[in-house]
Amino acid sequence: MVSDYFRPAKHKLDDSGRFDPMPEKSFTLPSDWYFTPSVYRAEHEAIFYRNWIYQGHRSDLKNPGDYFVGQVADQSIFVIRDANGDLRAFYNVCSHRAHPLLSGEGTTRLIVCPYHQWCYEPSGRFRSARGRDALKEWIPDNANLKEVRLEDFGGFLFVNLDPDAKPLIEQAGTLLQHMRDNCPQLDQFVRAERYEIDIAANWKT
Repeated sequence: MVSDYFRPAKHKLDDSGRFDPMPEKSFTLPSDWYFTPSVYRAEHEAIFYRNWIYQGHRSDLKNPGDYFVGQVADQSIFVIRDANGDLRAFYNVCSHRAHPLLSGEGTTRLIVCPYHQWCYEPSGRFRSARGRDALKEWIPDNANLKEVRLEDFGGFLFVNLDPDAKPLIEQAGTLLQHMRDNCPQLDQFVRAERYEIDIAANWKT
């Protein structure tokens, strides 16, 4: 069944009985759900911003400062290994004017915004800003980068924009153990290649 939570108010179905728990008895979604902007915006809130989305592999971030930039719908994020060796994920925007901080992949000791040179550590902690000394009363208590939840699922890195989402390891049940049982070398995997294909179609297709 299609929950009303996922259904924009303007797109109530006249005949909810057309949907059935058995796929072979169920009709497809209305055609305009594949191209209507309001439906896509609702999907952002109900689906993309609330689920675990794969971004890359742990082997891409071997050393402190290694990072790559990813995407969750319209939100740019980046995943980085900090100075302590921990993997972290952040929204890819500066706390000052929301300018993008990083692009592609690489290694960096410090994250410096190209707009006004606000500077952050790989841990996300605010470090410095150009002209800061002129702001006598300014205390950067909210200047740190905004962190995104990250889970390492057998080397596969997933992020979730919902801070209250159920952990992926709990949602997946015995999947990770099943993967390790059938592939004992899983934790030694490294990425061999990455390629992207652009398809002119709605994501549901």
